[in-house]
Amino acid sequence: MPSFLTKTRLVILYLPTSSNPNLIELMWRFLKKKFMYNKYYEKFAVLRLVITRFLDTIDQKEAQLRTLLAENFHTMDPA
Repeated sequence: MPSFLTKTRLVILYLPTSSNPNLIELMWRFLKKKFMYNKYYEKFAVLRLVITRFLDTIDQKEAQLRTLLAENFHTMDPA
């Protein structure tokens, strides 16, 4: 990988971590906690099916998600 980067004009910028995860990150955290913590899926196809079913029925989880995915982000003034 480093040799590839020396031959291109690409510059890797490392961004600082954010104290405010975006909505997709919050959704992913919810999904992992619900279906992946302390669980083992013998086959990837089973995990994929579980996640697909979750996403297909996401409208039934509105009450749980509404509290989790609130848009109450803290903003900081640029220095």
